[in-house]
Amino acid sequence: MAKSKRKSFQADIRQFAENLQLDVITVMRKLALDALNGTVRRTPVDTGRLRASWRVGLNSPDTSTVSPEESPGGSPGAPADGKQVGDALSKMSSVKIGDSIHISNSVEYAPFVEEDSHMLADTFTELTSQLDKAIRSTKRK
Repeated sequence: MAKSKRKSFQADIRQFAENLQLDVITVMRKLALDALNGTVRRTPVDTGRLRASWRVGLNSPDTSTVSPEESPGGSPGAPADGKQVGDALSKMSSVKIGDSIHISNSVEYAPFVEEDSHMLADTFTELTSQLDKAIRSTKRK
């Protein structure tokens, strides 16, 4: 995500949380899980390795992947599995305001699939749109 879009997205998160008097950390965690699930759900499946290798990192990308031998298969449109969600929640347990949460995939062919399928880009477009609508609906009068 480009730096200016990232700063804008961070400002939107803070505004949304402030409008609803929510904890910013809770909103960050929820958005990260939504981003992980949306990206996983949009990832095309052949062996399942690409889908299973989406990771959440705190302040830097997590570059681990599932080995070809461990590829779980998977159904098109399925959300993140329990291990992915558990790993993400574990990493986000120490998140603080100012931290960055990274959704990444280090499988060597991930950039080529993203180029065709736009699973990450489409997920963030959807989340940004949802956040914008939520902010507009919560603006104080």
